[in-house]
Amino acid sequence: MPLHSNKSGAILLSDGLDAFVARASLAIASEKSLDIQYYLYHDDTIGGLLTAQILKAADRGVRVRLLLDDFDLDGKDKNLLILNSHPNIAIRLFNPFDRKFSRFGQLVTRFGDATRRMHNKMFIADNSMVILGGRNIGDAYFDINPERAFSDLDVLLAGKVVPEASNIFDLYWNSEVVYPIRLLADEQFNEGDLEKGRKALLSLTKEQSTSAYTQALISSDFSQKIQAQQLSFTWLDASIYYDHPIKVRSARDKREYHLIKSLEPYFRALKEELVIVTPYFVPGDEGTKFLVAMAKKGIKVSVITNSLASNDVSIVHSGYSRYREALLRAGVRLYEIKPKVNILTGKGDKNKSFFGSSKTSLHAKSFVLDRKHIFIGSLNLDPRSAYENTEVGTMLSSPYIGENMANFLLDNLHLFAFEVKLDDGDLIWLEEKDGEMTVHDIEPYTYWWQRFSVKALQLLPIESQL
Repeated sequence: MPLHSNKSGAILLSDGLDAFVARASLAIASEKSLDIQYYLYHDDTIGGLLTAQILKAADRGVRVRLLLDDFDLDGKDKNLLILNSHPNIAIRLFNPFDRKFSRFGQLVTRFGDATRRMHNKMFIADNSMVILGGRNIGDAYFDINPERAFSDLDVLLAGKVVPEASNIFDLYWNSEVVYPIRLLADEQFNEGDLEKGRKALLSLTKEQSTSAYTQALISSDFSQKIQAQQLSFTWLDASIYYDHPIKVRSARDKREYHLIKSLEPYFRALKEELVIVTPYFVPGDEGTKFLVAMAKKGIKVSVITNSLASNDVSIVHSGYSRYREALLRAGVRLYEIKPKVNILTGKGDKNKSFFGSSKTSLHAKSFVLDRKHIFIGSLNLDPRSAYENTEVGTMLSSPYIGENMANFLLDNLHLFAFEVKLDDGDLIWLEEKDGEMTVHDIEPYTYWWQRFSVKALQLLPIESQL
């Protein structure tokens, strides 16, 4: 029997460079298939460099299936059709918009239908390795510009869990909510357009030949080990949990289609500690009651999320901020990421953490339960992830990883986050900076109009869409 035959191998990908190299190297090493599923796939530098490797794989006979959510694809049909014209590439879109009408109009007239999206992120090679986590495909998710980057987290998995991922991809690929691009779009192109696209990608690759990303792909130890199948995994028990694609066509109370329902046994079994890392935290009444109940049972609950200053979707802050006081009164610890700081050191870029070296906004989605179970995926703790969109993630069972993650996060929170507390019933934010403690009595590093807009947005009945 092969070593680790009943286990799954895991490598955390917190650094944006490693996360890119892992995906590109899997494409380079692939021999039979690439199954790729994303909410966003931008046509920027990272998107182009990765597409170049995917196209090369298709040229040598690898079957490529690319499944994208249609939300961000306005104006991109022609390029998708051109890529789809390759005999080894097939592209399908999730919950597509009608091309005969404006997208904005459909978001209004089909509200509650067109607004429900596929938020999943998976990259599967040869049914032997899968990368899943928080990253979409685009420059901002891979640290290519540290001044406009997200702190994020993926995991590279091998072994027993990978066929689960492949089965989930097939379920989505064949879903009634998914359509081939060629049936949706009628953009005109000719046979030479694929070759033009190939030349454009080659030009980008040459232009980026001296970049850290291209050089790492060529020569890094990580890249060479992936391609030689000599990676050093942590072997553990793992399972993948997902929303059924039909969730977006079903009533929101049809919990049997929901990922979160599958995670309930882990939360019910909690005895000592829960660490939540989520960029968009809107617990709602139900989630607040649940976290309050855990805290009152003596479970140490810590939530790490974006501050108003670091949040790239400030409207979400309006949903989160209304629940802070109730959570704090119950003993839940709240930490909000500082804006434009290294998430490990508070300055510089030399050191990396579990969530990279982002200087802008938290985007990782992870929970550490009793320091032995770690969930990593696309799931935010907000109503949109819970009830509207589809999500996917993995639960890793590893006291080694859990202890390391919890220790790092809780030991270093003072470096990269404000601690939110109550002082005589009023919110305050504690910031440690250069060894000194500063107390803020308003949202730190924000303008009055940001704070005003958050208060105004709380008056609108929009929480279910946050």
